[in-house]
Amino acid sequence: MHVVATARTVPHCRRGVSLLEVLIALVMFTIAAAAYAGALASTSESSAERRAASLAAAAARDVVERMRALPGHERFASYNASPADDPGGAGTAPGASFDVEGLSPVDDDADGRVGEIWFPTLAGALREDVVDARLGMPRDLNGDTLVDALSHSSDYVILPVRVRVVHQMQGATRVFELHTELVDWGSSAP
Repeated sequence: MHVVATARTVPHCRRGVSLLEVLIALVMFTIAAAAYAGALASTSESSAERRAASLAAAAARDVVERMRALPGHERFASYNASPADDPGGAGTAPGASFDVEGLSPVDDDADGRVGEIWFPTLAGALREDVVDARLGMPRDLNGDTLVDALSHSSDYVILPVRVRVVHQMQGATRVFELHTELVDWGSSAP
């Protein structure tokens, strides 16, 4: 037996895509492209933030290592805010602020530099009675077992240090802070 196919028994084959299907595909493609672009922008922003944080941390560690390389009795004088006591003469030491290539200072920064070094001082003198829990202060800095209100700018054995990098990125202020102490093992307490 032989069956003859007629137009009624064979389904009609579609030839082409309707305008509605094209619009739906176009909308889906646009949504996917926008999501991809957003992910790329977020990744780029995140990479820039990680890079800036890495620059800030490396700069802070570098400053501490440069301080550590100096003789113990020169550390405070070389990196405090006063140029008057610089070991090589006024204005010859690095001082209490520094730049970090690739980082921008905040708009209202007084010296226009992103890095700052802080010691427990009062009126420019290194003091044991300064209160700063992050640096473990107050504490004995010269090894005489007393915490007093005298200047220890020239007889310290322990030098607490805070290095901060404050910079602006994408309209926001970012802060990296490193707390440490430098110990002069070569000195003996009075």
